[in-house]
Amino acid sequence: MCENSLKNLYSIFIVFFVLPIRAWHCDLIFLEQMLQFDSRIQHHQCFEEIPFEYKKLPFERDYLLHPYQGKFLKSYITTIPQGRVIGCDGYVIFDKKLVYDFVWQNCFVLHSIWDNFQEKSIFQLNASVVVLAQSGYQYYYHWLIEVLGRLALLEIENIHYDYLYVAYNKGFIKQTLDLWGIDSSKIIEASDEYILQAKNLIVPSLVARAKTNGVPRLTHYIPEYIVTYIKNKLLDGYKKKQHDFNFAKKIFISREDAASRKMLNEQDVFTYFEQYGFKKYVLGSMSIIEQIALFQGADIIIGSLGSGMSNVIFCKSDVKIFDIFQRRCDCTIFYLCQTLGLEYHPIKTMDFIDENDGQYDAVVPLESLEEILQYL
Repeated sequence: MCENSLKNLYSIFIVFFVLPIRAWHCDLIFLEQMLQFDSRIQHHQCFEEIPFEYKKLPFERDYLLHPYQGKFLKSYITTIPQGRVIGCDGYVIFDKKLVYDFVWQNCFVLHSIWDNFQEKSIFQLNASVVVLAQSGYQYYYHWLIEVLGRLALLEIENIHYDYLYVAYNKGFIKQTLDLWGIDSSKIIEASDEYILQAKNLIVPSLVARAKTNGVPRLTHYIPEYIVTYIKNKLLDGYKKKQHDFNFAKKIFISREDAASRKMLNEQDVFTYFEQYGFKKYVLGSMSIIEQIALFQGADIIIGSLGSGMSNVIFCKSDVKIFDIFQRRCDCTIFYLCQTLGLEYHPIKTMDFIDENDGQYDAVVPLESLEEILQYL
C-alpha cells in the first residue's frame, strides 16, 4: 500500500474511532437502545438494504478511499412521543443524550457544544413535527439530495405531520421548498437557541447511509428511488410556474463566485470553449427555477466539480456532461449521473492533493481539455 494510502487510513482511524470516543463520551444513545427503553416509540421500516455497484472513476487508483461497491442501509421513520430536537444540524435528544443514528456521517459534536445545548430552554409544541434539519444543509448538493431526500422518504411512506423543523436561512432552501409545494406556515425554522419538544417528533432516517467495500472519503451515495422522487417532485413544481427563458444549449458553468476550487484562468478556459458556441453561466446569481431551466434545456454541459453540478438531476437523458476535476477527487457527481443514466465524462486536469480535501484554486492546463473536443 502506498504511503499516501497509509496516511489516509491513519487519519480515518483517528476521525472515526479516536475522536468519537473523546468527543461523544457518555452522551450518546443509539436508536436500538431507545426502542428498548421506551415502548411508545413507533419505528416504521421503509426500505430494506439495497446493494449498489458503480463504474469505477477511470483515473482513480485508490478505491479503498473512493469505493464503488456497497449497499444502502435500511431506511426508516421513527416517531418519538415528547421527542426533543435542537439546532440547524437537527440533533435529536433522548434521555439527555444525543441520538447517534440521526447524526450526519461527517459531523462530530464536541462536549462543550453539547453541554451548551443541554442548558437551553425548552419550547413545547402540541403537534407532530418532522425533523428535516441535518448537518451539511448549507451546501447545495447536501440540501438538494440528502435533506430533501428525507422529505421524499416521508412522502413515499405517506406520513402525515403538522410542521417541518428545518434550516430556513438560505435562498435555495426557501425556493426548493416552495417548488416542492410546502406552505411556509408549516415550517419551524431550526435554531440553536432553544430545544423544541413536540407531542410527536417524527424523524426520517438519513438517506445517504451506506456501507461500502472501503472507507469513503468525500464521496456521498444516494439510492435511486430517492433521486427519482426529488427529480420528479421539483420538475412538477417547476412546470406549474410561469417562465420563459432562452438559455443556450451548450453551457459552461462558472465557479467565479465559489469560495474555493476556482479556476484561476477560468476566462481562458471559457474562451477555449466559447468558439464552439458555449455560453457562460454563474449559478449563484440565478434562481432555482432558472437553474432547472438551464440544465433541463442543455445538450452539452461543461463545468467544474462542485455543488452546482448537482443540477444534473434536472437534465434530459441525452445530455453530455463534462466535469473538470482539479485538486479534489470526489466521485459523488459521477455516481449520481450513473444513477440517472446520464452520459458523464470526468476530466482530470492535474494531480490530486489529499491535504485540505483538495480545496485549492488552480490554473487548469488548456491541453488537458482537448479530449472534450471530440464530442463537440
